[in-house]
Amino acid sequence: DTALWGFGQAADFADRVEQLSRHVEFLQVVAAGAVDRARTAALTGPLT
Repeated sequence: DTALWGFGQAADFADRVEQLSRHVEFLQVVAAGAVDRARTAALTGPLT
């Protein structure tokens, strides 16, 4: 239970959550880039 955590445990947890958040944000940027590249390729691909 988080109510029983001391300062150190709470700070460690907050740090882990922050690191996870940064990883997720990075993956969101990577995914957005992939979608953008795929969309551009679909719009400018060969017309056969």
